[in-house]
Amino acid sequence: MKVIVTGATGFLGSHLVEGLLKKDFSVKCLVRNPKKLKWLEKTPVEIVCGDCSDKKSLESAVENTDCVFHSAGLVRAVKSDELYLTNVEGTKNLIEAVFEKNPKIKRFVYISSQAASGPAEAGCSPRLQSGVSEANRKSEDEPSNPVSHYGFSKLLGELEVLKFREKLPVTILRPPSIYGPRDKDIFVFFNYAKKGFLPIPSDEKFINISYVSDIVDGIISAALKDTANGQTYFIGDAQVFSWRDLCEVLKKTVNPKARIIKTPYFVFWTSAFFSEIIARIKNKPALVSFDKLNEMKQKSWLFSSAKAKSDFGYLPEISLEEGIKITYNWYLKNGWL
Repeated sequence: MKVIVTGATGFLGSHLVEGLLKKDFSVKCLVRNPKKLKWLEKTPVEIVCGDCSDKKSLESAVENTDCVFHSAGLVRAVKSDELYLTNVEGTKNLIEAVFEKNPKIKRFVYISSQAASGPAEAGCSPRLQSGVSEANRKSEDEPSNPVSHYGFSKLLGELEVLKFREKLPVTILRPPSIYGPRDKDIFVFFNYAKKGFLPIPSDEKFINISYVSDIVDGIISAALKDTANGQTYFIGDAQVFSWRDLCEVLKKTVNPKARIIKTPYFVFWTSAFFSEIIARIKNKPALVSFDKLNEMKQKSWLFSSAKAKSDFGYLPEISLEEGIKITYNWYLKNGWL
């Protein structure tokens, strides 16, 4: 099967490319700059130049392709308009190009985000890791309530895809926060741990977080199952973790002497304030932004993966402890820490 991956030079996209190659797919990668291939340089893929903001550049790229994996997108930006331009207009351009140039495609997979759905109702208590019922987890049929520009832009991207649900075989996937080798977001917490401190919100909050290979497995499995046609899924490790749970594992793996520090909200707000000022001066996205702060403030980011398990046998394999250890060793080997 011949497939094309957008966002292939990024963290998730590059791992998806490797996962597809391991399963003997013929892979094309849509890239904006063929001189900046990052993790693709030693992989047996076909490089196709194109940009999702330019519909004309996509037309030849999507021809003679069995499946499109659309993982390209912005997680953060200097201005919120950039999020909508890339995550909404870029998605619109791509699926329109597929419909016009390759209407008999076998599957169009849009990799959205848990942020598009928004947080779950805050109904679980501390230490209820194995006892949180499905009622405390968000399911795919519940209304979406994104709390950030990023989440809203991904939701609007989903709506662009759903416009073609009766015309093309489409699947939408909503992974949670993802970590693993090459990731630069969760890496910040590894760096904190290495330095000896781990700041967490002063009130208990709950999250789902997944190792990258488990997300890749879910993406590929969903693309191959007829039952996933026209459907939206949460994929990822549905085990419940608090911020403290995550930091305890980081501490154990990275630096047993690190201190976990409960941090008042105003400290995170101040960090976001100065981070955004510096970002605007440098014209680069802020790692700690008010947009991300709105997501962090939420009590519960929990979802149910029961639908994915039922429809295509989705079952994550990498525990948090194992995934953190693999990721930490990669950071060490590659000189990130």
